[in-house]
Amino acid sequence: LRADVTYYQTLSYDFVKDGTVSNASGFTHKKINTKEELLRRGLQLGDNGIEVREYIYDMAPVMRAADLVICRAGASTISEITALATPAILVPSPYVTNNHQEKNARILERHGGAVVLLESEASGEALYRTARDILRDPQRQADMRRGMAELGIRDATKRLYDTVMSIRK
Repeated sequence: LRADVTYYQTLSYDFVKDGTVSNASGFTHKKINTKEELLRRGLQLGDNGIEVREYIYDMAPVMRAADLVICRAGASTISEITALATPAILVPSPYVTNNHQEKNARILERHGGAVVLLESEASGEALYRTARDILRDPQRQADMRRGMAELGIRDATKRLYDTVMSIRK
């Protein structure tokens, strides 16, 4: 199995401190250096299909080239992956208003474009197994691309512009 995976240089992990509220949301953030952590765990970086980046400034070409995206399920991300028809494993954030990310994700799941793993289910092993199963099955990838394409609005920017311009008149 060879999969191209992009990691961020630095990730934030959220955790609740027992009995201590460290900010308004009740979470404290611990920064780790992802590249160092991957090396510590024995993952050799180099010519093996794994690329570590500090930040991706132009996400569209990266998503377009991806066989699979693992991400949250916010509105902007959903619009990008559906417009590009990129299969996804969605891990909706449970810390959002009215659980809207899970609602977004479930729509894509119903159309066959995504697999939803709730954060409580999204262990490293579960993410790996789910990604492996999708990446090993070209027919499933094609079906997921079709499901995403059904929901994608490729001309959303033009539609929004036309709407604003018609109101402005």
